[in-house]
Amino acid sequence: MLDQTHLLRWRGHCLARLGRTEAIEDLTQALEEIAPLGLGRAEAGLRTDLALAYSVHGDLRQAGVHAERAAELSQRSGSVRQRSRVAHLLRPRTPSGSEPVE
Repeated sequence: MLDQTHLLRWRGHCLARLGRTEAIEDLTQALEEIAPLGLGRAEAGLRTDLALAYSVHGDLRQAGVHAERAAELSQRSGSVRQRSRVAHLLRPRTPSGSEPVE
């Protein structure tokens, strides 16, 4: 179970949280291996991490593509944790990067 793809996935997750550019490459490579397997929950997590990595680096278009797909997969798989992570990413932000006050 602990193969190269899973290690890329975990490494990419950590790097995305740290704001490191390498996360995009690692997560994309892991996604190419996992997506064809139909592992919806795993793919949702990868796409959520990719959305985070892209948004940190200013590519909001790609971030949105991956966040929307992650939301679909999370809804289908019933993963409350992934839906929460995606919802947090999709939450509107103010220009300063903080969440708007309601």
